[in-house]
Amino acid sequence: MAILREALLTREKRLKTLVAECGQGESMYMEGPALVWDLQHPIQEKLLIVPYMLSFPGIIMKRWHADERKWKALEQDAGLPLLTWAQTCPILAEVVRFLPEDVTSVASSVRYLQVSVLNHCMTNPAFKQLCESDFNLAWLFLGCADQAQLRTSDIEHWLTRPRVDLLELVTGHREKWVLKWLRKVRASVGDVHEWKRLQRWASEPQQVAYLAGFGVSSVGFLQSVILIEPSVDIRNWHLDLEELKAMPAKARNRWLYDVKKLGEDVQRLGKALGVHPAMHFKGVCSYKGLQRRHDKWAKRLNDSFHLGQSVSGAFPRPPLEGNDVIQPIRTFYHLCCEGQEMQHCVSSYSEKVMRGESYIYRYLGAQRATIELICQYSVWSIGQIKGHNNDGATEQTIQAVKHWFDQYEYSTQSFIDRRRSLVSRPNDVFFPVPPFVTTSPLSALETEQMFANEQRYMNGHIQSTVAQIHAGERYVYRIDDPDAERVVEFEKSAEGRWQMINMVRRDGSYRKGDDDLLDWWLAMNEPPYDWSVFEKE
Repeated sequence: MAILREALLTREKRLKTLVAECGQGESMYMEGPALVWDLQHPIQEKLLIVPYMLSFPGIIMKRWHADERKWKALEQDAGLPLLTWAQTCPILAEVVRFLPEDVTSVASSVRYLQVSVLNHCMTNPAFKQLCESDFNLAWLFLGCADQAQLRTSDIEHWLTRPRVDLLELVTGHREKWVLKWLRKVRASVGDVHEWKRLQRWASEPQQVAYLAGFGVSSVGFLQSVILIEPSVDIRNWHLDLEELKAMPAKARNRWLYDVKKLGEDVQRLGKALGVHPAMHFKGVCSYKGLQRRHDKWAKRLNDSFHLGQSVSGAFPRPPLEGNDVIQPIRTFYHLCCEGQEMQHCVSSYSEKVMRGESYIYRYLGAQRATIELICQYSVWSIGQIKGHNNDGATEQTIQAVKHWFDQYEYSTQSFIDRRRSLVSRPNDVFFPVPPFVTTSPLSALETEQMFANEQRYMNGHIQSTVAQIHAGERYVYRIDDPDAERVVEFEKSAEGRWQMINMVRRDGSYRKGDDDLLDWWLAMNEPPYDWSVFEKE
């Protein structure tokens, strides 16, 4: 006990010293042995945090009630990623010192409700066991229980006898009974949108079972998997998944998109070769394995045409006429020749071309390439641009294809030209074309007059200048939300990537949840050869 008391006293002295040296102005200060934190982001709260002591099983946090002028225990989790911030903040590192490593690792694997996960693991063995057996389900349960403000005794009840029912949810048994309870709970803690996504997934037992197969994963990762829907089951790609979970959001979505396209190609190749659908992905346990199968089957298909297989047949009329360097492939024979010359699987696209879902062009520029146009809802867009052996297209090739495609009446450039002709005003000056095209409620400020009006309306809180926008260094967008009108400013980095640098409301504030629309837009929009998509830092 003497050693423990000495360690706690040493920690308290060290904490006071750190707060005095780097207490971030007046946002952190000591009140007795506890740390007081006046938070402005991501929530506006004044919290009292008692550093972890072995005599109490968990982290004590209290909220300041200004009306009653006293501290009260939190009824719900404040949603602070306390353990994550402790990795870079020496003050918080002292607060969580002495926490058990196994519990810390479990709680650190989530972004929100870390304190709730931590405390429940330390006070409730059943919850800790549930985390170890199926963490996603435990997190979902904890969020719903916390939102419903269940007492500790209620949570213990749910995690004893009914715990079997919760675990059976993953295997598809008794799901209606549990889901009926989950749907009654309103999301109000932590990241509201992430909880809503989880509840939507939980409405389909098959998706719940699929989700559970990924083990401990972030909601952002699971969201990407659900939205992109790879055509091959990747739950057993253990090495790839470990690398994937550590990737930034955009790189992760890019990887999943590549897997989806590659899997669809393998399915087309298998169908063309007469392989049973059940065997398309049998034995494939990694991305490299999928790539090897794709290349092997593409070679088999190209060799079969080379051996004299009938390759007659004409395709429908191309959606866009070609030019000297971009030529439409009008027959099955020429499509097979393109596949053999370029050593990729384009010859398997014949059925898509006949159904009017795709059209293939050859590019005869500085880089020899193959172009796929895809048709969705009767509108054509650029699908893929591939070089020899599926090599990526160079920037010069991409720009040349875009320039050719801009003649199409539904291309992005044509859309911008039509829209600008409608919004043009006498003596007004247009800015350069926005870095990406959006729809309401996210819209670009494309003229000097629009910018000036918005700057006045936002009480001068827009940081960008007209000169910076004309120079292509920045761009400003408006979010037309009646309850929270705000602007978003982007800056172009040295690498040519657009990054969000400011989001502000009329009163000059930024509040939690203001960028939810941007998260959704990022998740839903990442065309491979369209306008550059920003990635929020």
